[in-house]
Amino acid sequence: MVNAQPIMNSPSPKTISPSNEIANYPLLMALRERRSRRFGLGMKIPGGPLAYQSRFQSIPLSEDEEAALVFAACGITGHALADLCYAPGGGGGIMGGLVARTVASGDGLQTVALVVTNDRATYLIRRPRELQAREIPELIELGRRGSRGAEAAISKMIRIRDAWRLCARSSNL
Repeated sequence: MVNAQPIMNSPSPKTISPSNEIANYPLLMALRERRSRRFGLGMKIPGGPLAYQSRFQSIPLSEDEEAALVFAACGITGHALADLCYAPGGGGGIMGGLVARTVASGDGLQTVALVVTNDRATYLIRRPRELQAREIPELIELGRRGSRGAEAAISKMIRIRDAWRLCARSSNL
């Protein structure tokens, strides 16, 4: 078993290696120790029963950290199993797509869109149906490889910068 220490108890955010922490953090420990309170570095709740101030200065997420979160939220992971009967009347025709993502999608319709914002820009993370067919195999391979930087490469390929401008012009997202 990997001897991982929860990030909140780490001595300093500078000593954390995100790629190694994420890759080596035990799943069951993450599930057991998960809590609902989201409190970022540098944040402050000034009063009330939950008053608290972070002892650290705020630090923006690195590109790798941001990409890992994007991948966890809606990364492309391969082909959908689509284990249905495709004979006439068998139900197989219900599938809207055959690309699998980390986010659940009934019948492969991929209706969930993700918007990411940081200090640099706002990004719309494109859904599989918004990608060109030639892009999908490379994204699947990157997702399967899971090598260092794969999430960042995927994130760069599927994000649209300044998505708020696109959203303001279109209601079809």
